[in-house]
Amino acid sequence: RRMVTARIDQKGARHAKTEYEVVERSEHAAVTLASAGPALRHQIRAHFASIGCPLLNDEQYGAPRDLQLAVSRHALHARRIAWDGDGNLPPFDCVEPLPGDLLAVLRAMGMRVSLEL
Repeated sequence: RRMVTARIDQKGARHAKTEYEVVERSEHAAVTLASAGPALRHQIRAHFASIGCPLLNDEQYGAPRDLQLAVSRHALHARRIAWDGDGNLPPFDCVEPLPGDLLAVLRAMGMRVSLEL
């Protein structure tokens, strides 16, 4: 497994920016909308872990594995992925609603999120 770190003082570090907005909070978690522009691998996971907020079930980036959750993966979902295209790959824009397994976990935590999130 490969893990990346979010550090600005590391030689050869690449610039990566993640913007986020908290949509809803519960006692132990928050639902956020994150935007990463041209993202690097693991960028969102590394950035959230670096501010002390690893994704639910993301053991690789410091979150404890919660065996009570109804999912066996980390709780990151790419709602929209778009590409303007280049000489090798045509443009595309894909939108996917929140999967039922993550929706069930969030609702079990008392959150009122919808599939359209």
